Amino acid sequence: MHHQSTDDIKTQAISLGMSLSVILLLGIMFGVSDVPSSRYSELGISELSPSGLSGGKFIPASCPSDLHDEPSYGQACTSANICGVSNPGSIQCGGLCNAIPPPLPDNYGKVCSTAYNACGLRNFGTLTCDGTCSAKFSPPESACATLNETTSGISITAKPKLIPSGGKTTLTWTGAGDCLVYNPAGVAIATSTSGTLEVTGITKTTRYVLMCTDAIGKISNASVSVSPGVRFEEI
Repeated sequence: MHHQSTDDIKTQAISLGMSLSVILLLGIMFGVSDVPSSRYSELGISELSPSGLSGGKFIPASCPSDLHDEPSYGQACTSANICGVSNPGSIQCGGLCNAIPPPLPDNYGKVCSTAYNACGLRNFGTLTCDGTCSAKFSPPESACATLNETTSGISITAKPKLIPSGGKTTLTWTGAGDCLVYNPAGVAIATSTSGTLEVTGITKTTRYVLMCTDAIGKISNASVSVSPGVRFEEI
């Protein structure tokens, strides 16, 4: 009878152990048991380990079985921002969509304004999703009646206030802070805190507005009107 030596037995044990390790590794790489645990079920697919090829492949844990069984799991979904622009994604555990809404447009929500009306007034709003201002229209001309000829701390006068058609007048103003003088078209015709300016070619009643902004952002208005009329001369 042939008796194996101790070295032969060790060699066979090592060989058997290596064979079992290879079988186990192949099982991990290419297949898993179809029997789910009492709480979790596997997806049945393998992915490369985060550590790379040296880590082999692994089976990622899926959702808890009571969530994974939802009919919507894995279906396409989208997530939109408040402007209605969306990104695609898929339904995850608990029915949640993994899509991230796209960023809002540049300058969205920043303050904007309309054009000035005839007496230098404007409305304010914010920039919307399409880049336009939420304030669409300038104040009506009737709002000009709310402007006083003078307000506290600032004033504007015209000399003369009654002129012949096509005539001229001289505006004089004194303000505080940053000041602008506007013509009826809403165009700034002077940008100094105080000064004088000759205006010509006046053919209809025209209101000029002085608008000043102080250090804390408070706005003050003053206005003066010039009207063409009949010019009387002594004979």
